Amino acid sequence: MLGNDARWLVQSHFDHPRHGSPPNPKSESSMKRILTKIIVILAVTTTLAADSPLPAVAPFDAQQARFHQESWAKHLGQPLHATNTLGMSLVLIPPGEFMMGGSRELREETAAWADTKRQLPAGVERTRIEIDEQPQHRVRLTQPFRIGATEVTVGQFRRLSSRLIM
Repeated sequence: MLGNDARWLVQSHFDHPRHGSPPNPKSESSMKRILTKIIVILAVTTTLAADSPLPAVAPFDAQQARFHQESWAKHLGQPLHATNTLGMSLVLIPPGEFMMGGSRELREETAAWADTKRQLPAGVERTRIEIDEQPQHRVRLTQPFRIGATEVTVGQFRRLSSRLIM
């Protein structure tokens, strides 16, 4: 059972204008989920400067993700999108946390779908999915970084590799 201190922490988090309005928790389990998210936010923010925006802690929707990206771009004084010398479009990824790997249900669903495609011998894709998507674990990004907005093209790879060989 959550104590008064934990309930105060949940409420005070949402009393701050930066955090939005509080949810209306109906159960002890929803209070625990909210408190867990707050603890994660506090853990991530201990590595960030005091004036940094809040970290992006999943789950969040596309609109919230965009808000986090724009907040961090403004904070860093950089554009949200940038282009490197190879012409690759890069997007800013803010600090935060998410779960990597698939749940058992998702792995089963994906493996069943892959079995219907039969592009590889029976069971090969299912085994790869089971190995690659587990164990599910929490990932914490402590610094913002940029990542390609799309896959690397053959042309971009050739330009990069020709620079490395010289």
